Amino acid sequence: MNFVPLADPRKKIIEDLRAQIDHFMATGKKVQPVASFPERPPVPPRSNYVDPDTVLKRKRRRLNNADRQQVRRITEAI
Repeated sequence: MNFVPLADPRKKIIEDLRAQIDHFMATGKKVQPVASFPERPPVPPRSNYVDPDTVLKRKRRRLNNADRQQVRRITEAI
């Protein structure tokens, strides 16, 4: 198979952008700094209260292999 190197599309975009910047600067225009985004207020701290109803509705973990073997031993011992 013959592999033909493909042109990197990013190079053309970067060259076009540089040309636009050079044209902007050559026309005598200047870049003006803009105010940054306002800072977000801090997130309130989480509550230590745990609702028991919510905990009971959570999906339980699946048994892993070690737990399954332990349940088997218990049932066989009965």
